[in-house]
Amino acid sequence: MIERAQMMDSSYAVNMEPSRTYLTNVTQHRIGGFSKYGGGHPDIFHSYLGLLALAILGDAELKDVDAGLCCSKETVRKLGLARNGSSREKGHGTFESDGFWDTIQRSDGT
Repeated sequence: MIERAQMMDSSYAVNMEPSRTYLTNVTQHRIGGFSKYGGGHPDIFHSYLGLLALAILGDAELKDVDAGLCCSKETVRKLGLARNGSSREKGHGTFESDGFWDTIQRSDGT
């Protein structure tokens, strides 16, 4: 739900503060990380998703994220640069016709 709200550039469907409170007070573990449910043990998967959710909720200490790709916008930018550089080195063009990167270009406005 949160990711959809970000992709639609709207947060009206998500009650931000209770969502943040649930993440930090219920699923965040005292030794660090997040668990799937309150009182559970933290794991890398739910820790990553918890941090992504906090970033989508606007946490100023976290990087901006691309909700569609579930990673930081910086990572998306670097992947694009790496892909373009790699394709040029191999002499295959820039893969502009495969359509994969079109969705990324639309999501960040470029």
